[in-house]
Amino acid sequence: MHGEFIEPEADFGTARTNSFQDDFPAEAEFQKIANLTKLFEERFGFRPKSFRAGRFGLSKHTLRFLERLGYQVDSSVTPFAWWWRRKGHGVNFLGAPNEPYFPSSNDFRKPGKMKILEVPVSIINTFWSKFPHCLLRRINPLNRAQTILINTLLGERSRSVWLRPTFSTLEQMIFVTKQIFKKAISDAPILNMMFHSNEATAGMSPYHQSEADVDDFLNKLNGYLDFLCSMFNVQFITLSEAKTSI
Repeated sequence: MHGEFIEPEADFGTARTNSFQDDFPAEAEFQKIANLTKLFEERFGFRPKSFRAGRFGLSKHTLRFLERLGYQVDSSVTPFAWWWRRKGHGVNFLGAPNEPYFPSSNDFRKPGKMKILEVPVSIINTFWSKFPHCLLRRINPLNRAQTILINTLLGERSRSVWLRPTFSTLEQMIFVTKQIFKKAISDAPILNMMFHSNEATAGMSPYHQSEADVDDFLNKLNGYLDFLCSMFNVQFITLSEAKTSI
C-alpha cells in the first residue's frame, strides 16, 4: 500500500510516493487498508491474504489492522534495515528475525502470539547477525547521533545484502541463500525474494529503463533460479501458503 493513492487523505497528484503508514492517523490508516482490500477484491474477484507496506513503512497499528481484515501474512519486515521518513522518524527493523515468525502485538520485530505470520524479505548482514536480536532492538539508528556513529564506526560493514536481483549480483544472492540455509532453525527455510513485477518491462520502473537493463535483470533471475533448483529440493509457494507450511 502506498498511502497517497488510496482514500482517505489521498494525494493522487503527487509526483512520487513518499508516505509511511504511520504518517496517517490510526483510523485513516485502517480505512486506507480496508479501501485497498475492497478495491482488490472488486477487481480480481477474491480477497487478498498477504500484504506489504509501501516503502516497508509499517506502523505500530498495521499488523493489528491486517488481522482485523482477515489477512494471513505480512511481508513488510526487512531485517537489519531501517528506513528514514524525516528527522527522527521512520521504521527500524534491527533485531527482527530473518525467518518467518508470528510477531508480538507490542513490537513487530519480536516473536509473539499474533495470528498473522510475518515473512521477512531475505536479507543477510554478516556484522549485525553476530549480535543477539534482543541487543539489536536496543539500537535506534533513527536517532541522528546513533546513525552518524554507526556509519562512522562500521562503514561498509553496516550494509546488508538482499535477495533482490535489481540491486544484488548473482553471487551476492547465492551468498544470501547459503547463509540463510546455514543459519536456519527450520528444516525447510523460506526464501523471500523482492522485486516489482513491472521491473521486467523496460521503462516501467525507475530501475530498468532500457531493454538491456531488463535483460540483465532476467539473466540474473534465471541464473539464480538455476542455482537454486540445482542445489536444493525447491518448492515454490505463495506467501499465504507459507503459513500452512510453518
